[in-house]
Amino acid sequence: MHDWGPAMDELHRAALRAAVLRHIAFISYDLETALLQCGSPPERAMLHALAIVAWDWGDGVLFRTEFGASGLVATKGMWVEIEPQAQVGACRVDFLLTCRLRDPPASAKLVVECDGHEWHERTREQAQRDGARDRYLQSNDLAVYRYTGAEVWKDVFAAAYEAVSEPHAPVRRGLRARQALIQARLDLGVKAG
Repeated sequence: MHDWGPAMDELHRAALRAAVLRHIAFISYDLETALLQCGSPPERAMLHALAIVAWDWGDGVLFRTEFGASGLVATKGMWVEIEPQAQVGACRVDFLLTCRLRDPPASAKLVVECDGHEWHERTREQAQRDGARDRYLQSNDLAVYRYTGAEVWKDVFAAAYEAVSEPHAPVRRGLRARQALIQARLDLGVKAG
């Protein structure tokens, strides 16, 4: 930091504080908007966890809702799109996650389902219906991560981490390859210069 004197240092701190508060307000509004689409307490807990874990893994989180898309996404790198109550073909899923890499362009998708006891596997018919949905989604190249309500309440962050890390694996390899290429170019430039 430059030594511009106490007045400029105070101005810098005030500007930084205002930027951080604005950033928090945007994220809070975007998350609250996405929470409106969650149908159950386990889904709301999962959305919070997915957002936190996705932010930790990437350079931003984008929420896609019936109200539009909103969130903070970096201009470079990787981000995660979280779409609660997404329509995938004939199925409505709890969450559709899309991990995106800007350069080189790449993406990977998966489905996260939070199964409360009152809606899933209470009867043989419900279990069969869930199985048929999973097979349909998998036939459309979507991995399905299905968590019971008990799993969500036991450790929602472990479940979110498992789900978010899956689509990131190939995209993160692409990001590492891009970073290695940039570094190689810099190294060549340094050696040539």
